[in-house]
Amino acid sequence: MKGLGAALLLLFVAIGAPSAHAQTSGPSFDCKRATSQVNRLICASPELSALDRKLSDDFHAVLNQGGIDPAAVSADQDHWLHKVRNACTTSACIAAAYQTRDSDLLAQSSRAASPAAANDTQPFPAPASALAQARDWIGKPCGDAPARPLPQATRVPGMAVITTSHAYVSAMAIEGVRFAVLLTYPGQDFAACRVADVVVLPRHVMGEQLMQCHMVDGDSYGFAIRTAKGATTAYWSTDSVAGKITRQPIHVIGEANLRCQQPEEGE
Repeated sequence: MKGLGAALLLLFVAIGAPSAHAQTSGPSFDCKRATSQVNRLICASPELSALDRKLSDDFHAVLNQGGIDPAAVSADQDHWLHKVRNACTTSACIAAAYQTRDSDLLAQSSRAASPAAANDTQPFPAPASALAQARDWIGKPCGDAPARPLPQATRVPGMAVITTSHAYVSAMAIEGVRFAVLLTYPGQDFAACRVADVVVLPRHVMGEQLMQCHMVDGDSYGFAIRTAKGATTAYWSTDSVAGKITRQPIHVIGEANLRCQQPEEGE
């Protein structure tokens, strides 16, 4: 875990640490000089102002991060500002523009801090329609049992339900796309079971299995996909309290640091 810790520390220094001069309210620019409709909408909205401050902090942190081309990042920022953000006419459009741009900057920072970690933690792609339907499950009841298929979904053959602490992870499919679905039941009360999170799984490979895993050097529990030859192709940690599934960097963690077994609960 020393390699992972160093990578995460570097990423925190570059992105997570708040600016010494960070504002606590209002956007990063002077609202008294705001003349454009977009800037006026931002100044009038605490939510948009917070997004603007965060993007400004992240942008300047990335500029000063090792492995980054400041000129290229600045050019991208100018293009985004004039061609994307300033083309918005609604608050929803502005919020989406900021969130997308900030995600792009964080991804650049992650790749620069640890290319191996960045590659291992990228979410797998899925058609927008399937992804929207899957995300619509979040917050809804599981049914009588956590293993019960959700509406519009089918169980993935050979991908067994996995038990974690007060949670299950089940593989389901919609429109041919596989999803890992985190089902939480606080206090082991199955009647209170809810869908907490969903993530896209990679395309099926013959003989692969969904395995229950934990990290030897670190407090992380989750699941992995292993091929018929025993190679781990992806690992996700699960947090039943926060209700999140997070893909973790195998090449930073080290495959030898994962202990995996067949799920304790099956079909």
